[in-house]
Amino acid sequence: MRMLATLLALMALGGTAAAASLTQKQKNALGHIAQAQAAADICPKLETNDLVMAVIMQGFGLDFSDATVKAAFLEKYKEQIAPWKGVSPDAACVAGILLYGPNGSNVKGLVRLKQ
Repeated sequence: MRMLATLLALMALGGTAAAASLTQKQKNALGHIAQAQAAADICPKLETNDLVMAVIMQGFGLDFSDATVKAAFLEKYKEQIAPWKGVSPDAACVAGILLYGPNGSNVKGLVRLKQ
């Protein structure tokens, strides 16, 4: 449900993704967004930071209203969330904070503790 809300919010922002294919940088950006979203969906203490996500989407010319972008994100999301089945949500919380929290090693600020 949170993922759907995030997708809808980002669709409203608009962008300019090429309809035919995505660059490797765009795929990498979507991979980070998918990983952060998966951590937030598994960990009840985390949420994605929509502002940071929107900046990433805009910066890489991505738009979830583009079917290619949406399909690539969903594929990456499924890849990211599948290994977490049966794992403690606490592990996803730790991983999410370490990789995407305020001092995250991958993308700083992409996830945050729920307020």
